Amino acid sequence: MQIRGIKHGNTIQLLQDLDIPDGDEIYLEIVPKTQHTPEQQQQLQALFGILEHQPDLDHTFDTIDRDRHQYQGREINSLD
Repeated sequence: MQIRGIKHGNTIQLLQDLDIPDGDEIYLEIVPKTQHTPEQQQQLQALFGILEHQPDLDHTFDTIDRDRHQYQGREINSLD
């Protein structure tokens, strides 16, 4: 059985009635509405593969993160 619903926080609002007694335990399989096409999936895999073979990548991102959060001060215009 498949049924559609909308997620609101930790609640899923069903879009049609379910013929299941209250209190029965059920199993949900979550399948997002937007899924990648096989071509998009291949492109993502190729991109991840490129990134996998760059040993300095962690160091590069650490440097970028450090520089982004480093306080540079600000210029104050004189009133004179």
